Amino acid sequence: FGNTTNIMLAPQVGYQFSKKFVAGPGFIYNYLKINRLFNPYTGVYQDVDIENTVYGPSAFAYYFPFESILVGGQFEYLNFDYSTYNAISGTFTTQNIWQPVLWLQAGYSQPVGSKGFVQIGVRVNVLHGDQSPYASWWAPVFGIFF
Repeated sequence: FGNTTNIMLAPQVGYQFSKKFVAGPGFIYNYLKINRLFNPYTGVYQDVDIENTVYGPSAFAYYFPFESILVGGQFEYLNFDYSTYNAISGTFTTQNIWQPVLWLQAGYSQPVGSKGFVQIGVRVNVLHGDQSPYASWWAPVFGIFF
């Protein structure tokens, strides 16, 4: 709520099909507003007015080959405004697009109670490209399931 505001909600509901398999749907909502940004070409901060909302459905599946090891994936289909910069004219062009994202992940899980668990790991977006809503093709993961 200063130079950058980022609010993300990503609830998921899973069903434990067996002791080794959990899957379910979810929804992602991410609001981003940037008021001030560092320009590496000029070496100074400048006022900007960047605002974007990313949202869409998701589905996940996790498999536990061993009690403390988790592998899985999450598919997302996200809507957002994608901007391109024209260096010749110095202008931005923005279009609203839907983009698929497929995360594959692995990590450590610790059971909590009879059905819950805590996970920590890493995931990679195998569909990452120029129009990805994520800045990087990989990300750390931390989750609490109950």
